Amino acid sequence: MVERIGQFLTLSDLISSVQVCRAWNKILTPVLWHTVNTNSQPWSYIIKQEPSGERTREEIEICVKSLFEKHGHHIRNLESNWRVVLEAASLGGTGHRNLTSLVLGNFYQRYRTPSTVLVDLNDLQLCNQKSWRRYVIGRFWNLVRQNPGLVRLRLPRLGVMNDESPEYTIDSLSMLRNLKDLDLDGMLLDVGLLLSVVPQLERLRVIMLWNFTPLLQDYSSLRRL
Repeated sequence: MVERIGQFLTLSDLISSVQVCRAWNKILTPVLWHTVNTNSQPWSYIIKQEPSGERTREEIEICVKSLFEKHGHHIRNLESNWRVVLEAASLGGTGHRNLTSLVLGNFYQRYRTPSTVLVDLNDLQLCNQKSWRRYVIGRFWNLVRQNPGLVRLRLPRLGVMNDESPEYTIDSLSMLRNLKDLDLDGMLLDVGLLLSVVPQLERLRVIMLWNFTPLLQDYSSLRRL
């Protein structure tokens, strides 16, 4: 009964409800973490703030990774433009394989390398743009590949996605047998080849289409382009 009621509560009410008692916490935590959007309130506030005041960047990163390690297996819909969220989810191992929707936006050009050393792109002594691009791409596709049940996917709004080989990208997308909604943003791919390996697509969004020939064919599943 509590779980059923929880499905109709607002996010703010859910946050309050999981703190009522241990029983409610156990029942409603999966409901609370079903959908996470760090670009909106109260998720952004929850992660960035604490009663004693605003957290430092390092504290936020530790908090995010801890939260995802503990609750990541409940998440079905994830939306974020935080690099640390991408990292926390993609490095979560078997605990982050239940996503059905993954929507990623622009990432800040700051990141923590696998060696856990915080670096800044402006400091060329510590890192360069090329290494950052490789890191973002690697984390993203690792997350996609460990979630073959994805139904909706939006690639990060970064030109870096074109740094990955089209063959690897197509191969990764071909693993998503349930994918219905795909947003490539500015990524350049052979649309004909893409639709042949992901024939179940119902919605495809591309900004740049350099070859219209594939669209002359009949794709019975495709409803919107």
